[in-house]
Amino acid sequence: MAARLRRWRRALLWLAFGLALALLVAAGQTWQLWQRLQQEQGIVALDWQGLSLSAGGLRLEHLELQQLAADGRRLQLAAREVQLAWSLALGAARLERLTLQQLQLDWQAPVTPTGQASRLPTADELAALLAWLPRQLQVQRIDARLPCPAAPCQLAGSLQLQHPGAALLPASLQLELVQGEHRLRLQGALDGSLDAARLQLSLELDDQPHLSLDARLASAGEQRALHGTLQLPARPPVPWLQQWLEAMF
Repeated sequence: MAARLRRWRRALLWLAFGLALALLVAAGQTWQLWQRLQQEQGIVALDWQGLSLSAGGLRLEHLELQQLAADGRRLQLAAREVQLAWSLALGAARLERLTLQQLQLDWQAPVTPTGQASRLPTADELAALLAWLPRQLQVQRIDARLPCPAAPCQLAGSLQLQHPGAALLPASLQLELVQGEHRLRLQGALDGSLDAARLQLSLELDDQPHLSLDARLASAGEQRALHGTLQLPARPPVPWLQQWLEAMF
């Protein structure tokens, strides 16, 4: 009986040693992956407070991130009351919803030379980006400092975005920006398919309708045609909007 107990104890000790060794190896590999990610993405600082984790997501009271890229781009990010929800299906995790109470963003990048055209992302590039984003994104308050041609621009507002992931459609966007005493609200919805899509867009300035667009994309063989209606109410010019757009672009 005593010999059997000694064998069991020895087996348990070897098992515990094996588990401890496996955990050390996993921790070492995780640390190496994190170090590689830091170097590739230029992450120089990452800090968080109030982390709570569950099977359905995580919550952070505060998050700070600093990124410095080799080409001179610099990003400083601070977020409050971050909640990320995910779902697990067939062993793969899918990001469902991300909500932030407040997002402070300072992004500075080298100014693009005058005359150099900027390229819009292709459908494949946009699909790859959306595949990584949560299906629902909501930021209750945004305070951002962004690079603009003349000087850094300040933006404040809120954002709501819904999309199905790499499938691209249907998607909806609600963006509200505040410029001093003025307010801009943009709402958009895109549905259908990539070959037969419908875009509905509305723009309000200081709670007054300023633009309404309803457009459809139709395909016939290799030809594509865009049909729709654009409504612009008869209103006087908006000097603050023109000045704001000139500063940004």
